[in-house]
Amino acid sequence: MNRSGRSPYLNIGPYVVLQKMIRESEIREIILENMGSFETKRNRYNERFDVYGTTIERQLFDGEEQKRFIHIFYSDGRAYGEKQEIKQRGKRLKAYLNQCVGRECESLGPEIQKYFYLHYENDGRTLKLAEENTKAIEEELSLAGYFAIVSSDRMTAKEAIERYKSRDASEKLFRADQSYLGNRSMRVGSDAALSTKIFIQFLALILHCRIYTDLKDKCEAMGKRPNDMTVPAALKELEKIVMIRHLDGIYRLDHAITKTQKTILDSFGLTEANVRYQTQEIGKILQETEEAR
Repeated sequence: MNRSGRSPYLNIGPYVVLQKMIRESEIREIILENMGSFETKRNRYNERFDVYGTTIERQLFDGEEQKRFIHIFYSDGRAYGEKQEIKQRGKRLKAYLNQCVGRECESLGPEIQKYFYLHYENDGRTLKLAEENTKAIEEELSLAGYFAIVSSDRMTAKEAIERYKSRDASEKLFRADQSYLGNRSMRVGSDAALSTKIFIQFLALILHCRIYTDLKDKCEAMGKRPNDMTVPAALKELEKIVMIRHLDGIYRLDHAITKTQKTILDSFGLTEANVRYQTQEIGKILQETEEAR
């Protein structure tokens, strides 16, 4: 469960009707039913995202024939963080209620009423005692580390989380287009120029997303993420590959390809040989252009 109170359950697949709300209680019930059946199974472990996952097929909406696929996941790291958050939140609520004892407290929020039994004086307004609802708190603690993805298409838990994570990364990149592409101010003088600029920015964003994905895949294969494997740093490093005109009139690389540059190029399926070949071809074009003058 997340801190905002919203259900952290997502819909993946083209046939999901987003207007229909999935009741959180139903998902909680499904998680509780399957708790302990997959959290330590090695064949359920996704090393890439460090989670255990399983898939349940079930109808979620009344009167609906189509079944949904509920992909349940568990993360040890997430469980620790959420348990600490739950305990700290309970501690804060308890401290607040202790201050309210002996005072008139008619309107206490639903969260407090969920985790505490409130006892009042005979007037029904003055708080006499706040007693922990241990069952509710223990259930919340037991659900720490669990989350679910709901899909309308048949897929495995691994496919579901990989599709969601991939979509999440793409959405973050598109939300960041103002930072990368200067969308906060267009600085154009006509509608035609505006359309052209937006089109070029859109193409640049697609390329940026592709570069990001290739670099990310390379880092996962390497098992580490060097500082120069981000998009800005990688592009800056590749900009250092330059050609210069030597005394014999032939264009050649200014210096050899570095180890870092080779790693970045390998992310895109390129090698030093590809760079040298392109250098020769570009050099021929430049030389022919100069001779034609």
